Amino acid sequence: MDEHRREWFCNAPGCQKVFEFRDKFEKHVMECHSEIFSRDWIDSVIDRCERPANLEQSCPLCSLRVSIVRLKSHLGHHLQQFALFVLGGTNEGDEDEGDRSDEDDEDDEDDEVEEDEVDNDDQKSLGKDRSSAPDIVYNMASSFYSQGKYSKALEGFQQVFNGQEKALGRDHPSALETVNNIALVFRERGEYDKALQWHQRALDGQEKALGKDHPSTLNTINNIAIVFWKRGEYDKALQWYQRALDGYEKDLGKYHPSTLNTVYGMAIVFWERGEYDKALQWYQQALDGYEKDLGKYHPSTLNTVYGMAIVFKERGEYDKALQWYQRALDGYEKDLGKDHPSTLNTVHGMAIVFKERGEYDKALQWYQRSLDGYEKDLGKDHPSTLNTVNDMAKVFGERGEYDKALQWYQRALDGREKALGKDHPSTLETVHGMAKVFKERGEYDKALQWYQRALDSREKALGKDHPHTRDTAESLAAVKNRLSTLIGNDIE
Repeated sequence: MDEHRREWFCNAPGCQKVFEFRDKFEKHVMECHSEIFSRDWIDSVIDRCERPANLEQSCPLCSLRVSIVRLKSHLGHHLQQFALFVLGGTNEGDEDEGDRSDEDDEDDEDDEVEEDEVDNDDQKSLGKDRSSAPDIVYNMASSFYSQGKYSKALEGFQQVFNGQEKALGRDHPSALETVNNIALVFRERGEYDKALQWHQRALDGQEKALGKDHPSTLNTINNIAIVFWKRGEYDKALQWYQRALDGYEKDLGKYHPSTLNTVYGMAIVFWERGEYDKALQWYQQALDGYEKDLGKYHPSTLNTVYGMAIVFKERGEYDKALQWYQRALDGYEKDLGKDHPSTLNTVHGMAIVFKERGEYDKALQWYQRSLDGYEKDLGKDHPSTLNTVNDMAKVFGERGEYDKALQWYQRALDGREKALGKDHPSTLETVHGMAKVFKERGEYDKALQWYQRALDSREKALGKDHPHTRDTAESLAAVKNRLSTLIGNDIE
């Protein structure tokens, strides 16, 4: 009987969980990944992710389990597939990719990769045979995305899309799913204009192929709202969120995870706008729904608890913030473990509260705890790791330990420039922070240089009206006024 046992492997970005029973896998997909896999596709998703469960060795490329005796020939088959898939897959005019580091990656104007010359039989099996070369590339791209290696993720998703477009057509649901993934990569890289272009491309195709009220279409609308939120265009973000919410409530109901995810997103926008009462109302609505539909210890429930902690922190209600952070932390540790990124994010959040209360020793202890976990679980150059490094620099700056602050800022800057690029919003946050340290040390010339660098790039990346841009402009003006007072002349 063992030879007939099956299992289901979740290949959603950053997941990789394995389930012994079909119904549990189906429930997992609909609860945790409804933004990727709609209910209409659930049967094909289940079939795609099914595999034998009794084999002794997992293939490192496709996760298919094969006997040790067969593993060598199985890997040889992959090498043949890669040879077929990669031929012709490089960017026209690019240098040898193998000799280039992530920080040297330069995308073409349209960020397109030439179509891959894939054998017709391989293309026909796309999305069905999980050991096919396109699926392997898709899984690898998803893995790079979850690791914060966005250049490699983008290259992989583009290769897959080129093959899907040729084999299935540009408006096939699988191709449009990949288009959305490409948009998500651009969003995480801070390239919001490109993210919107690719999301709009997916939306146009989904409205045409699936209809305006299809869950996948609504997921893309929700993703567009997120981009506007990231750009600081909060009114537009709320408009797109409301459009998604109306569709979800009509099509899926008020307590469906996708509906609640949109409610959660709207709470975040109100928090960013400083409308904390509204933010708490929307968070509470999401929390009530999550607890009813998913339970108190589901990650979405705990994420909402975490979000409410942030609002209390922003309102200066630090005791309440710590209570809600602790509630989230207890749940994450119970459900996900002490080293899970969500657990570590909560540890990081508690560190911020201690910093805001002026308890710098406690803040550094909690930051160090999160940093140790991030480095172990995600690596030294992961964005979450670098966020913690950047925040530790802030603590040293506030304690007046300016040399240490600059050392930690420089570490964050080196990592962010390498992982995210020089004009990414997170990189510019570090540039702004270094300018602030120079200002506090009275090195106004250096402060001007660093503030100007941050301002020029923020105006380019975020626009002149973004809150972060305005903050840098005001800081630059303050330094100029200070210098004018000292030297008796206006500073241009």
